[in-house]
Amino acid sequence: MKSRVTVLSAAIFAAIVVSPLASQAAELRTARHPVPGEYIVVLKDSAASLAHENNRIARVAAVAGQIAGEHRARLKRSYDRVLRGFAVEADHAALTRLLADPRVAYVEENGYVHANPTQSNATWGIDRVDQRNLPLSTTYTYNTIAAGVHAYIIDTGVLVTHTEFAGLMCDGFDAVVGVTTDCNGHGTHVAGTVGGTTYGVAKGVTIHPVRVLGCTGSGTWDGVIAGMNWVAANRVLPAVANMSLGGGANTAVDAAVANLSNAGVTVVVAAGNNSSDACGFSPARAPAAITVGSTTSTDAASSFTNWGACLDIFAPGSSITSAWHTGTTATNTISGTSMASPHVAGAAALYLAGNPGATPAQVTAALIANATQNAISGMPGSGSPNRLLFTQIGPAPGTGPDLHSILRVGASGKTEVHILDGATTYRTFKAHIATALHQTGSDASWAFDLGDYNRDGTRDLYVIKRQGASNTTEVHVLNGANGFQSFLLNTATALHVTGTTEVWAFDLGDYNRDGILDLYAINRQGASNTTEVHVLNGANNFQSFLGHHATALGASGSTPNWVFKVGDYNRDGIADVYGLSKMGGSGKTEVHVLNGANGYASFLVQVATALGQTGTDNVWSFDLGDYNRDGIVDVFGIFKQGASNSTEVHVLNGANNYQNFLLNTGTVLGPAGTNRAWEFLVQP
Repeated sequence: MKSRVTVLSAAIFAAIVVSPLASQAAELRTARHPVPGEYIVVLKDSAASLAHENNRIARVAAVAGQIAGEHRARLKRSYDRVLRGFAVEADHAALTRLLADPRVAYVEENGYVHANPTQSNATWGIDRVDQRNLPLSTTYTYNTIAAGVHAYIIDTGVLVTHTEFAGLMCDGFDAVVGVTTDCNGHGTHVAGTVGGTTYGVAKGVTIHPVRVLGCTGSGTWDGVIAGMNWVAANRVLPAVANMSLGGGANTAVDAAVANLSNAGVTVVVAAGNNSSDACGFSPARAPAAITVGSTTSTDAASSFTNWGACLDIFAPGSSITSAWHTGTTATNTISGTSMASPHVAGAAALYLAGNPGATPAQVTAALIANATQNAISGMPGSGSPNRLLFTQIGPAPGTGPDLHSILRVGASGKTEVHILDGATTYRTFKAHIATALHQTGSDASWAFDLGDYNRDGTRDLYVIKRQGASNTTEVHVLNGANGFQSFLLNTATALHVTGTTEVWAFDLGDYNRDGILDLYAINRQGASNTTEVHVLNGANNFQSFLGHHATALGASGSTPNWVFKVGDYNRDGIADVYGLSKMGGSGKTEVHVLNGANGYASFLVQVATALGQTGTDNVWSFDLGDYNRDGIVDVFGIFKQGASNSTEVHVLNGANNYQNFLLNTGTVLGPAGTNRAWEFLVQP
């Protein structure tokens, strides 16, 4: 358990004792390396209000100005989020008056703080944290890039033009000279480990540079608190803050860390490189922070790492390669708990991507519970937890979307819907429903998809009849609000009949971004000698076309070799068309994504996946969905004849272009055959 340490200077204490005001004096707390004549003044709760507090007490800034003026101290800055206090320059007489002021809780010397010292000597760190045991695999596997999570790098700044951060940088703050660029390298290196595209743990985080240390890698507690205050005031959640810095024990800094955590930001800090008990240093001793020690590539504790009960976890910190400040592609290999901490900050971002509502305490608990136990040798000192960071944290229970299993020839004499529960990883059913629709056979005459037709927040079941009695392709929509017991729509469309084979594929998407689902009709054997995309307008119940497109994909045949789905691959708000080649020339199931932004005239990606070829029959069914809630489209492969003697679900990870699986599991549903009697739809 982390403890707090208070150090008092004997000389200053003696001077205060002889003052006639001594009986009223607030406590003076000293810094290990003080800035001469500078102090952080912390106010009582009743003296001033923070920015988020609704009361009639004056704000900190006003009270700070008043107190500084009364006692002839020079106000440097005030804080209004993470600390009820302000920083001043004061001589001894002014300090004495400040300590005697009844509005003051305590005064602490402003102290120097440093980026935790580093030593020079590839990146093996991210390779290590994705596996339980040695030897290293030379690969790094991740389930998400943590897009949508914000990482605040409280350090020496970041070289924002570095190629590691292309498209990832956002606004920041400077407590030193007014810019957030890095003239030291430490902050750029740390940011690269948190979220760089090559060296990062969480390769899609939004990075905010918060510069509190200067070109020499040093600064003051005043600046560090100001940086935390800015983060609290401007935070975008979910968020993580990394502080690879440290100094002597400082109560005000510990309090600021607690308040930043209370604001919803997960705070990760370096334990320090003094080969000492981390409980003697801030922010390492702060109970609200995740405090990180360092290990080597052989799973030994690094020789320099701090240790003790204030540590929460260890991570790779010796000889870590990452981005550097000397050029847009520069790198450097350095060591320190400063390098270990951002591995954990990146892991926190990964967890927050799948669990965006998690509190800092929940993030901490998840990382600790998931850590590899008793892997570290040569543990220094006493009281250190033998926990090594492990980043393969699955989504929290219940994050997977439900899977609708459509049985066209139900024993009830109807088309049935059997819903597999995502909350139990498809090990139980959520519902068994006989719908208002008669049996629909086991050939390709009917197609199905899920969407919200009447925008009531409930998923309805779209049924597309390729050979409608109206001599058109028809759309019939079953009402999700009453368990598919009635129809919301039965209509002929502007599209002619489309046969009973696989030549035409259908899926839903909002083509013109009017908030209404349109119907994509994909002709694999288009007259243009390409796979064509024809979009029926949902706004007029599919009575006209919004677009006709010959695509960059050649004709794709009339067998189930290709599966077509609609999704937003590059998150530009425009629907793209996914072509899944089950018998890819690479020997794998391949994903080819046609770019909706240019009318499907080019590909956004063409990639062989981690899944082998999946045949020319209907043993495999595919759909798109966001399994781990990272905002990126994943590919669900449903194997109807699984080796587990059940229908199996295999989810390919969209965050790394389908190069690994997020899930491989048998389900409660038995084998579902090789024809089209069963279809599977991921709930959007």
